[in-house]
Amino acid sequence: MASAALQGTANGAASVPRGGICARRAPAAAGPRLDASRGKPNDDARLTLLKPRRSARSAAPRAFESTYGNPEISPDLKFTEEAFKVELEHVAPGAYISVGVQAAAANVDDLVAVITAHMPGDLQLHWGLGEESQAQPGTLSNTPWECPPEAVMPPGSYCVQSWAVGSAVRSPFGAYSDTIEIPLPRRPGHGLAFVIFDAGKQCYYDHSANAFFLDERLSMATAARAQAAAENAARSQTDKIRAMAEAEAAEAARVANMQRERDAQLADAAAHAASIAAANAPRGNADVNGSAFERMMADDGNVFAGMSVFERYTNDPGNPFRNFAPPQPQLATMSASGVTAGGFQAPAFTPPSNGHSNGHSNEPPHGSMNSAAVGSWPTADTTASYGSATQFEPEPVYSEPDPVYHTPTMAGGGSNGADGSVVATYTINLSTEDGSSSGTCDVKLMATWPPSVAIRCQAGGVATGQPLLLHWGVTDRRGGSWNSPQDNLVSVPANSRAPDAQSCESALQDGELTLEFAPHDTGTSCMTMLIRTEDCKEWLRDRDGGDVFIDVSPALQAVAGAGGGAPPPIQQQAPQQHHQEQHHHQEHHHHQEHHHHHQEQHHRQEPAPPPPPPVQETGDHMALLSNWAGQDVSLNQHKGSNHERKNQWNTDGLPDAARRIVENDRDSPSWRQKLQALEGVLCMDSNHADMDALAYSSIYLFWVGVGAIACVEDGSHYRPNHHANASQKMYESIEAVERNNGSHEVKALTRRLHPRLPAFTAEFTQSVPLTRIRDIAHGKGDKHGKCRDVRAEIKHTIQNKLHRCAGPEDLVATEKMLAKLTAPGTDYPEEFIEEFRIFHRELKDFFNASSVTDRLEKQCREGNPPGAVTEGVNRFVRAKATVDAIPGGNQSDPTLLAAIEECLHALCDLRRTVDHEINHGPIANEPPDQRQQWRLAEIGLEDYAFVLLSRGINALGAESDPPRNELSGAEIASALRMLAAASDATALSSGGGAGEEFGHIAHEAGELANNLPGGEQGALRVRAVAERARRSAEDYCGLLSDLFDGRAAALGRSLGLDGHTVEVFTEGQIRASVVFQSAKLASHLLRAARTATGEAGWDCLVAGEVVGARLVSVPRLDPADPAIRSLTADAPAVLLVQSADGDEEVSTCGPGVAGILLCHALPHLSHLALRARQAGVPLVAIEDPKLVQHAQSLTNAPGVRFVAQPSNISLDAAEGGFQGGGGGGSMGGAAPPPQRAAAALVADTSRAGWVTPLHELGQMPWHAGVAVAGSKAMACSVLSALATDPNSGFAAPTGAVLPFGSMEQAANALGHAERLNFLVDALESVQSRPEEVAGVCQELQDLVRQLRPSHEQLGALAEPFRNDPGTKVMVRSTGNAEDLAGLSAAGLYDSISNVAPDNTQVLGSAVAEVWASLYTPRAVASRAAAGVGQRGAHMAVLVQQMLIPDVSFILMTKHPMTNDPNTAYAELALGHGETLASGAVRGTPWRLSMNRSNPGESQVHTYSSFGTALVPDTDGDGTLQSVSVNSAGHWLSTDDGARGQLAARLVHAGGFVESTLGSVDGGQLLAQDIEGCLTPDGQLWVVQTRPQP
Repeated sequence: MASAALQGTANGAASVPRGGICARRAPAAAGPRLDASRGKPNDDARLTLLKPRRSARSAAPRAFESTYGNPEISPDLKFTEEAFKVELEHVAPGAYISVGVQAAAANVDDLVAVITAHMPGDLQLHWGLGEESQAQPGTLSNTPWECPPEAVMPPGSYCVQSWAVGSAVRSPFGAYSDTIEIPLPRRPGHGLAFVIFDAGKQCYYDHSANAFFLDERLSMATAARAQAAAENAARSQTDKIRAMAEAEAAEAARVANMQRERDAQLADAAAHAASIAAANAPRGNADVNGSAFERMMADDGNVFAGMSVFERYTNDPGNPFRNFAPPQPQLATMSASGVTAGGFQAPAFTPPSNGHSNGHSNEPPHGSMNSAAVGSWPTADTTASYGSATQFEPEPVYSEPDPVYHTPTMAGGGSNGADGSVVATYTINLSTEDGSSSGTCDVKLMATWPPSVAIRCQAGGVATGQPLLLHWGVTDRRGGSWNSPQDNLVSVPANSRAPDAQSCESALQDGELTLEFAPHDTGTSCMTMLIRTEDCKEWLRDRDGGDVFIDVSPALQAVAGAGGGAPPPIQQQAPQQHHQEQHHHQEHHHHQEHHHHHQEQHHRQEPAPPPPPPVQETGDHMALLSNWAGQDVSLNQHKGSNHERKNQWNTDGLPDAARRIVENDRDSPSWRQKLQALEGVLCMDSNHADMDALAYSSIYLFWVGVGAIACVEDGSHYRPNHHANASQKMYESIEAVERNNGSHEVKALTRRLHPRLPAFTAEFTQSVPLTRIRDIAHGKGDKHGKCRDVRAEIKHTIQNKLHRCAGPEDLVATEKMLAKLTAPGTDYPEEFIEEFRIFHRELKDFFNASSVTDRLEKQCREGNPPGAVTEGVNRFVRAKATVDAIPGGNQSDPTLLAAIEECLHALCDLRRTVDHEINHGPIANEPPDQRQQWRLAEIGLEDYAFVLLSRGINALGAESDPPRNELSGAEIASALRMLAAASDATALSSGGGAGEEFGHIAHEAGELANNLPGGEQGALRVRAVAERARRSAEDYCGLLSDLFDGRAAALGRSLGLDGHTVEVFTEGQIRASVVFQSAKLASHLLRAARTATGEAGWDCLVAGEVVGARLVSVPRLDPADPAIRSLTADAPAVLLVQSADGDEEVSTCGPGVAGILLCHALPHLSHLALRARQAGVPLVAIEDPKLVQHAQSLTNAPGVRFVAQPSNISLDAAEGGFQGGGGGGSMGGAAPPPQRAAAALVADTSRAGWVTPLHELGQMPWHAGVAVAGSKAMACSVLSALATDPNSGFAAPTGAVLPFGSMEQAANALGHAERLNFLVDALESVQSRPEEVAGVCQELQDLVRQLRPSHEQLGALAEPFRNDPGTKVMVRSTGNAEDLAGLSAAGLYDSISNVAPDNTQVLGSAVAEVWASLYTPRAVASRAAAGVGQRGAHMAVLVQQMLIPDVSFILMTKHPMTNDPNTAYAELALGHGETLASGAVRGTPWRLSMNRSNPGESQVHTYSSFGTALVPDTDGDGTLQSVSVNSAGHWLSTDDGARGQLAARLVHAGGFVESTLGSVDGGQLLAQDIEGCLTPDGQLWVVQTRPQP
């Protein structure tokens, strides 16, 4: 659809069709529209009359209104009928978007579309003229939109350009209005297309997830209804007027009669007086005129004489209803004479008097208009908007410009006024520096306002047919520094982006672009630019090698001379300049800070441009012109050498490897010396990888290769074979390290070292290598002597330099010479040029800068590779040629996506084949030089995978602005296959555990791509795979950062490199890696999955609301953190916690913690979540990095409003001043039932040292058993008894318990009892002083770890397991201050896994470790916060059979988020349950809600994204090991039936436990927090239960 590139993140999307997870329905027919909230035809849709309002073009109030002033009568007689309406209840209650058509009774052609957006926020309408689909009438086609003439734009509108949809208009909704009126287009087959953005760049669409479209047929039908309503209203108003007029006439007649009677009386009195006067006065003066009314009515000139009031009104020419006769409605069928050339009616319309139609007299028009649209909208003479009407007072401030590089051709004398005429033209010949591409650039300067620069580029060679981008800046003179167009011009073309702080990049559509050049000040009068291909491989410059320079001052002077466009003086431009400066300041801030956050917008603002793409690696690793950072290399015709070095050498504080590198560089000016000196660093013991040596050498060789560290001549003469010999020694040492140490850190470093070493094949180790350049310098190929001058340059700049002191700068000089020889307009002999090309390829081979295809073909051509390698190379080359033949720039092109997938598949297969042959096949026995070349070929394939993935990511719309958030099923599958390829590539490159993890991700993604379910299930499964992939990619990027960041800073500082070179090194290494593309693909899939499921990117674990508290960022939830310790109940804060392992304690952080935002996912039932729930502290896990950035942006706000509800999470700035008590905010939703206070700590030590089997403990009364061994042990004994009931549905592990007092008994046996008691007393006295608590706790733990149970006690603990050899046990805590109602202490005390019971040393140590956990600072602080004394705390030890689970679970018999007792909730993970309980393993579990009334009914909220599982180590030494797992392929993800059966079993077991243990101690029935597992044999086990917090 035409709106594809505009699609955003409309929440609450419709359900997903099978086969894809896009939140999209089939397009609706043109007839009845679908109701978005119900998803069914709205055939009987009520046509709601919207509030009648004046259109943007309505006339002034009529005479009747000013005469009668009756508010019930509308003088406009325009009515609006609703065409369709979309409910948006998920945005806000009552929110909707509707479209109506407004028609006037008197003129059916005067139609207006009324768009209403009834929702909160600052909204903008993005609209244009769309073409109706021929295949699906009533829907929008793929044809780009057109921009209407300015005359019909609402006030404040401006035109924008979009690479995807063509031209469109942005119109802001008013601050106090939720409607925008637009004259309705009348072109046959077209209609009004639009979407709506809010301030957060969220986009809202119709129910089909497409742009809204008011097609012609629907608009005409709606207009007919509106006109009919207007006619009825007109008749009604006429009747009202007639009734009012008749009533008034009757009243007037009554008044007139009274007046006549009064006049008669006055007349009689006057007559009587006159008679008296006449009797007393002289005759001849009598003149009786009668009353004023009688005189008026007798006046022949009075047009109303003799008329009634109604007659006078209806004959009044000012009456708007005079001669009213409603015309018949005109529908879609119109006569040809009624249509303009463009197909639209064009009623008369007068633009504002200032010559602008946008309503802003002090603003120039925004953007150029599409001329094809003129006549498509109702307008008058649209050229009035483009005329020379003065917008600013002229100010001749432009001085005479500096001489320009290209002499312009002046048109019409160069000053034709600001009328759009061309005042100058340029033609520039272009070429890349290596001559691979060439072309021309035609430039026209036009005296419009703003002045315009029209650019048309044509490119040939490698760039033929490729999409082109304009890389440009502004300056004040030729040779001046580049400056940012965003900061120095009023506007830049739409969808432009800023790759750095000095330049801008804008797309050339079919090679053409017209941009506005309206500078903020008079110092900006010139452009400087380069033309590049979209893949960054070809950069076209001026053929003479410099930047293209354009002097725009002729257009600026022409405009200023015509008085139409000179920039206003400073004192005159305050309102507009403030608007512009604010806009550009925010744009600049965005590019500098690289983060998004919500800002209050006082002006229109284009969506921020996307971050610059990483530089695409092509296999050319050494110094090329495109990335050369060293001194400029000049071509000389005389002998000369460079000895200048600008580095410094400071070895203070450096590690040994770095110190040696810096000292060697100081003593080694030339490249040969640097390589030979580096041998001593890299030639290491192969059994011991020196990470510093590998890392610092990698950084150092990179900077040498790009010229950041200069290589100069050392005065000696050594041919390149010496460099090759040094390279071979280092390669063999690095190779040996790789064989003996396959860790991902080592592989990450060695793979970056290999390409930095020169080749040492036989052609380069011979005594006189690279002799072709000597023959060229002596005239080979120059038959007629035309190349005498360049041969001199070749001899002195390249040949002599290369043969006496080779360095990376020689490759730069060679590429410069090749560019000179092949520049357009030169006539050097082709034979001479071809010889130089061959030499250039040879030199690239020496510097290992060849492309991957060149290297592969050469190896196959000159060597004898295994057949599998040859076959793989041929397949890859064919696939690559297919991809290269498809033009770029087309999003969602199925052919392109399929070709990329095939090429990636061939590439990955070839890489694995080559890697296997290097390590285990015939290539392993080849000489080192051949092994090096094949290794470089394999690395080059990885680099080309980056390029392919970049192209695929662009085709999927991940880099569009805004990114596409909705993908079809086919696109999702394609993205998953690309993710699989990226993960496979990273798996091979990383090795070790990281390689295994990426291998599992590749398998999961590929498997899901081939079996992608539809609907929400598919979206949730994609989310799980993408979440795991992004997490692993971020971890690997973090590894690279750890390897390089600090080391690059230290080495760069010591060598005196400029700060920018040092700062961008690590980022460049990350952004140029395939794992970076993997992260982008995963993020794109996550956006699509969340859009389909309506998720917002964060997860509510504990509900609540906090208003007015500050937001404080802390690294961890550590009570000792000064930022946390400073919080109080009166001045609390919401904590933004960067990382947590899930075992943190909330209550120990004090009452100042009002809420917690965690910057990563966390299981809902982890210990941290349970403790936050117990403390009443709202807890939200943020899963979207952009939301983390948003939260970080609010840390400087005076306060925040933090709402955490399962269906609504928000975080916004608020006024300071906390509302509510400290320590937990206010719980939202239904309040949890009050729990009983923590039971008093009791401990019966009378059975100390007496090991009690669980079945014996279960025979004791509940309170007696709790007093002996704690609630946990007693509950486990009851579970063992319950498990024997065949109706329970579960089993429970056997075991034994070492009761309270045993620890004290062991201390007494060693003579430590007095010391133990003293330290416990000390702990009691200092528990309120954390700084002293830590010291006492450390002493206590050291003491307790020395204690051991007796041999008899250890034997009794092992007794229950003697009949089961090989059994491992769990040594668990069971204290008197845990598993109580109101004091769960979940995870607070230690349990030791995987202990061999027959190993008394390991078992005794595990028991002592559990005892010692009673005195951790965290446990002490938790008891203190609960008001529990330290002296009363005791610890027993429970030893139970350890299970080997397939799946572990935590089950809550009452839903913890909704407190619904009829809904159970479970979280599940593979392996040991510690994954769920502690939250130490990153990821999300399977989350299920289960209907307890109907056990077979369940809902999956998330699928597991855990990449690892915890399993027992085979040694039985008390440890668990982490292993990679395939959660996506597990039956819990793929088998709905098996998952439903497990849910039913969980509901049954949970209900059975709750009914027995929920009231076992005589209290009210309590919901249970149950832990258990499912073993591979299908047995369900329950290992622990406690009252649910």
